Amino acid sequence: LISYLSRAKGPLGRPLYDQKFALRLARERNRERACVQLLSDMGMFQVPPMRRKLWLAVARHVIDAGEEGGDSQAARIRQAVAFLKETSGLLKIEDILPFFPDFVRIDEFKDAICSSLEEYNRQIDHLRDEMDSATEIADVLRKDLAAVEKSCAVVDVNMPCERCRRPLSKGPPPSAGPSGGCLSPFYVFPCRSVFHSTCLAEEVSELVGESKRLRIRQLMERLAATPTGAETAAANNGLAPRDAVVSVLQQLEDLIAAECPRCGEVVIRLLEKPLIQDGEEEIASWAVA
Repeated sequence: LISYLSRAKGPLGRPLYDQKFALRLARERNRERACVQLLSDMGMFQVPPMRRKLWLAVARHVIDAGEEGGDSQAARIRQAVAFLKETSGLLKIEDILPFFPDFVRIDEFKDAICSSLEEYNRQIDHLRDEMDSATEIADVLRKDLAAVEKSCAVVDVNMPCERCRRPLSKGPPPSAGPSGGCLSPFYVFPCRSVFHSTCLAEEVSELVGESKRLRIRQLMERLAATPTGAETAAANNGLAPRDAVVSVLQQLEDLIAAECPRCGEVVIRLLEKPLIQDGEEEIASWAVA
C-alpha cells in the first residue's frame, strides 16, 4: 500500500486517487503508516519536527504490536529495521532503540547500527568538504582584500567628477555643500570612478535613509569647519564632542566611501524600489481622466 501511494502519481506529480477518501479508509482500517504517508503528501505534516513525532508514534505502535502478537525478538527487530526505511531517513536506529527492552542483545541490531554509522560518516565527509570549500573561498577573499588595500591608482587632476563633471582640480560647485577644511579633495574607487568628496556625499545621501543623510551632513560640516592640519575636529554647533580629525574622517568614509555609489551594493538594493514613490506629482500626471 505504501509503495502504491508513493508511485500512483501523474506526470505533474498529482495523485491518481482521492487523497481525502484514501485517508478516511486508512483511518477506518487502522493503517497508521498509510495515514502518515497520506498526511505528508497532503502537506499536513510537512514540518520536520511534526513529521518526526508522528513517525515515532507509529514506530512505537509497530514495536508494541509485534510484542503483543507474540512475535520473536528477532522478528520484531527485523520489522522495526524495515520500518525505518519507510521513514525516508527521518528516523534513525537510535531513535527506536528506547522502545525495546533493556535486555535486548545488541547483536540483533548490528547491521542497522553499521548502516547508521556509515551514513554518519558520509555526512561528516560531506561537511568536511563544505568546510574545505568555505576555507578556500575565505582565503581567496582574504587575498583579494589584501590586494585592494595595497592597490593604487593614478589620477589625473583633469579627470571629471562622476557627478558634477567638473575637473577634480577645480573642486565641486559652490552649491554642492560643505567643502574644504580637513575634507579629502576627492575619492577614487577600484572601478576607476572619481568624485569630489562633496559630490560623493551628495550622491550617497540620495541613496540612504534620513538618519544617515543627517549624519553625513553633520560630519561634512565638522570637517569643513576644521582648519587643515588641525588634530581635533571642530564641534558642530557646540554639541559634538571634540573628536580627533582622523576619527571623524573615518566615520565619514565608512558612510560614503565604503563602495562606489554608482555600481556598489547600495545601488543593487534600489532595484526593488519603485521609480515613482507614492504621493509624487508624477503619479497624478499619469491618471486616466
